[in-house]
Amino acid sequence: MANVGIVIVSHSPKIAEGAADMVRQMVGDSVPLAWTGGNPEGGLGTDVASIIAAIGRAIKANNGSMPKRQQVLDEMYKTDYTGVLGHTSFDDKGDTTNKVITIYGIKDTSKGWDVISAVDLSKGL
Repeated sequence: MANVGIVIVSHSPKIAEGAADMVRQMVGDSVPLAWTGGNPEGGLGTDVASIIAAIGRAIKANNGSMPKRQQVLDEMYKTDYTGVLGHTSFDDKGDTTNKVITIYGIKDTSKGWDVISAVDLSKGL
């Protein structure tokens, strides 16, 4: 039977890591396993496009073989693209370069989305 690689993704890095730990305890190292979760700051969130892109780059960099977790992370930090969530890139520490958080809501359903507030974290909290 061929091995199947598993990538565990969660909005919570602790949940993803815990699930990966549970799988690792059940199957040992017989199954290639990677996990990712949360945003670059360790908070809640995911961005599927950057996850898929990072895995693809890590596989390519590993000569088409299943990448190790650190290889996926190394490639994820090289992400630089604009998608539905806006522009995504990371600095040399692996932190997102997008320091503005915008909250949208609907005040009038006939007019669509409104900006409720925006927070610029470029100078810290």
